[in-house]
Amino acid sequence: MSNLIGRSIGAYRVEKKIGEGGNSDVYLALDTVNKQIVALKVLRLEHHSDRKQVERFWRGGHSARALQHPYIVPVHDAGLADSRYYIAMEYMEGRSIEDVLAEQNGPIARPLTLHYLEQIAEAVDYAHSRGVIHRDIKPSNILLSADRRTAYLTDFGIALLTGQETVTSSGSFIGTPEYISPEQIKGYKADVRSDIYSLGVTAYQMLSGKLPFDGPPVTILYQHINTPPPSIRRVNGRLPTGIDRPINKSLAKKPERRYQSAAAFVRDLHGATAGRPAGWRLWGGLALVAILVVSLGFWAAGGRNGAISPTVVVTREVSPAPGEVVQPPVVTSTPIPTVVPTSTTVAPATTAPTARPSRTPPTSTETPRPASATPAAGVLQLLVPADGADIRAAFGRQTFRWSWDQPLADDQSFELRFFPEGSDDFLAPFGWRKESRADDVDLNNLPAGTYRWRVLVVRGIDGILQEEIAVSEPFILVWGR
Repeated sequence: MSNLIGRSIGAYRVEKKIGEGGNSDVYLALDTVNKQIVALKVLRLEHHSDRKQVERFWRGGHSARALQHPYIVPVHDAGLADSRYYIAMEYMEGRSIEDVLAEQNGPIARPLTLHYLEQIAEAVDYAHSRGVIHRDIKPSNILLSADRRTAYLTDFGIALLTGQETVTSSGSFIGTPEYISPEQIKGYKADVRSDIYSLGVTAYQMLSGKLPFDGPPVTILYQHINTPPPSIRRVNGRLPTGIDRPINKSLAKKPERRYQSAAAFVRDLHGATAGRPAGWRLWGGLALVAILVVSLGFWAAGGRNGAISPTVVVTREVSPAPGEVVQPPVVTSTPIPTVVPTSTTVAPATTAPTARPSRTPPTSTETPRPASATPAAGVLQLLVPADGADIRAAFGRQTFRWSWDQPLADDQSFELRFFPEGSDDFLAPFGWRKESRADDVDLNNLPAGTYRWRVLVVRGIDGILQEEIAVSEPFILVWGR
């Protein structure tokens, strides 16, 4: 494993390692441009040769970067620099809900739980309105502010844009076994109701201190599909009698029987726990402050000590058809799925972050399918690398330039992509630029082969192809990774 401490990745100087996930490491880093501390998530080198891993990592950063909401941890930047894929996000001083649950070894105070869930529900519904499905909502992905008054949703590492498929070409699919929805286990496409299910499991754990399903990964996956959750009041008898209904509805096996929004789920939780109609609002003025102060007294600040919930990759030889009945696993003959941790733990801050910098508009994660290769009207041209070097003989970093005389709209950006000759699937986008007409690329990140490079104008969260600026002639790379 390479040591990045003291090195720079683009504009970010790595200070120390503060966490890790299944395919990446997280570092405390200094943004030398904006002069602020960030959390820098870096894809490990051993995963660079896996196109799916690279694409998923980049998509996660891209999806989160496009989301600007008070209860979503902001992603400031994502791309490729110095031969490393990275995601730069705001560094949060507080800890996660997972840490609090582990520290207390029991439920979180009910008023505080509802307060946090209300904030996360707003974040979830906002992401859904922008076409983003999180697919991995769980306590470790809910971070708290230093004063524990605000909850933030983070880690869109396996996020899905609406309309994309969840199952990989090999038939594998990913998710955290304790929180994954039945349809994701079966290999069906995830949608907003899949996130509602994961939020329901999270709410169950926050209110009771226990998971609805526990055991080895195969057992948990079987229970998600076939076993009703135990009554939450049997786990925590102090909860009101009406709490089972909203919890059970959020955990319905069939997506159509669940809530259709996170807000509707939390409204019903409020109504059930308060003994009032579902639309009644619990929080207001000094009452919120008083309840928070009392609730916060139940625990003292401390280090991160919560266990990390792994993410499981479950492989099926054949993806099930709609309506297929999934047979229960036989423990003696069914192989245990490969477990790949994706939870990211982050240590408390030693330096308080500064104000959030402005973020550029989002770009596409989907390969464009232009109707025509004819460039739009105007002065537009693909230029050779700035130094005029022969691409076939050059090594290392090159600066690719293009010209374009038309202004970009607020929701548009340039994007540089490399396509293997004869394929419409790009390996990975090499950054996006709002104003500049140039991009630096380390060609050693591409395998040997023949490529076309394109500059695109993309728009919006779904990456709608606005215009294709130009398409290059093929050029040859005579080296690989």
